[in-house]
Order: sequence, then C-alpha cells, then structure tokens
Amino acid sequence: GQQTQQGAGASRSGVRLSDDELLGLFELLKDAEGMITVQKIVEHKEVVLQRCPAMVHDFEKIDFDKDSKLSWDELKVFNGGTAEWLEHQLDGIVGLSELKAQVRSFYRSVMLDRTRRNLGHAVQGMAKAPHMIFQGSPGTGKTSLGRIMASLLHRIGVTSSPELKEVQRPELVAEHVGQTGPKTQAVLNAAKAGVLFIDEAYRLTSTDSKNDFGREAVETLMAAMNEQPGKAPVMIFAGYTGDMDKFMCANEGLYRRIGYTFDFNDYSPGELAQILELFVGGKGF
Repeated sequence: GQQTQQGAGASRSGVRLSDDELLGLFELLKDAEGMITVQKIVEHKEVVLQRCPAMVHDFEKIDFDKDSKLSWDELKVFNGGTAEWLEHQLDGIVGLSELKAQVRSFYRSVMLDRTRRNLGHAVQGMAKAPHMIFQGSPGTGKTSLGRIMASLLHRIGVTSSPELKEVQRPELVAEHVGQTGPKTQAVLNAAKAGVLFIDEAYRLTSTDSKNDFGREAVETLMAAMNEQPGKAPVMIFAGYTGDMDKFMCANEGLYRRIGYTFDFNDYSPGELAQILELFVGGKGF
C-alpha cells in the first residue's frame, strides 16, 4: 500500500516496529552470514506475516542493493522511513559533504512546506514543482543523485513514479522548422509521472544560429514547468557550473521557475582513491 511504499514503517498497520522488535525478528531469521534470505522468510512465514508482513509483500523495496537478501541495515532503513532511507543513500556516495547537506536541507524544506500547507497556511514563493539545477564537472555523480532524487520525490508523494528519464539535446531538438516543439512535448509526456533529467542543458541555447531550434525546446520545457507534477515531470537541468550560469542568464523565465540549485564540487585526490578502492572491491579484486 501507499504507507509501505513511502517507507512509513515495516509493520502491518504502517506503525513502525521498535528497534527491539525488529532486532528480535532479524535474529530469528538471519542465516550464518547475518542475512535474511527468501528461504528463511518462507520457513517462518506465519511469524513474519504476523509481525512484519512488509517483509513478504515489499521484499524488493526493502532489498535496496538488489542481492535478493536483506541485511540488518536495509531492514532498519525500511522500518525507519524516508529520512533514514535518504541517509542510507547518501552514505553510499563518497565525499560531497556540502552537496549532501544541500540535499538534506531540500528534503526538510519540502516536508516543512507540506506540513504548513496541510495545516492551512499559505506557502509563498514556492514553484508548483521543485525543479532543480545540478551544476558541476562531469563524473561528480549528477546522474546518480538524480536517481536518488527521483526516488525521494516519489517516496514523499511529490511524483507518482520513481522513474528518472535522462535526455540530452538530440532527444529534444529536431532538424526542421515546426518539429522541435512536438518532439520536446513527446518527451515531457513520456516522463510526466516522474523526473526528467536534462543533461548538458546549456547545449540547448549555446548557439546563436537562426537555424537552431534549441530555444523552441526551452520554451516548451518552460511552459510545462508551470504545471503540477503528474501533468508534467519535475525537471533537473544539469551541466558544467560556468555553462549553466550562462544558460540561466540567457533564459530568465527558467530562473523564475527553478527553486533549487545543487553544487557538485570536484573530488579530492583522497576521495578519488576511495572511489577506486570501492570500485575495485566491488569487482571482487
């Protein structure tokens, strides 16, 4: 149901199990390697369905790393809810501490605005959808964070799908007059339930040629940005910092529609070494 989908907790009613209850269940089900397998859940199905039916019904959602086993961390994160899930995802990213702080701040502000709206307060200055800019060098994890962001927006109910659709200029811009608007609109329609990630977005307007239709694509995107999520996707515009500054200056209408900017700083030599170590370790060396 919606409650488990949004990480409201692991028990039958959506009420979280206490840490002791969860640990007791984990101790009962874990194998010699300290993991819960499907076989163990089947063996103790009656107990699991009574204490934590989500383990049966939402196994794939709890299994974050998709290895068909549940670790203690995965179970704890699922039972804890979205804040714990987000920390688990951010822990998997090397470095980028300032960026992680920006993501946490974004999550808190969206949840706070929602609480205030639910209490009947007017929330001023908020765009209809939380469109974003991701700016930084290539290889700093913009697409990876885009996927996390798409899942986060889905978990907190902003979007109806966790899907991230990634596009660049060729997917949006056509070669002939009158074709770019419909081409861009078709992409928007296909992505409207989730997040549209526009990589190297500055390439849409980086040429002054009169025969270039990139600006028509931008105008089509801007029109869709006024819609509520569901009618149009939440959009992430990504690219180099300097190029993105120029892109935004050239399109003031975009600037007014984008409420959040995330900065991806370059990795330090130590962080690059850590990434290499994780990559090599993941390959079994």
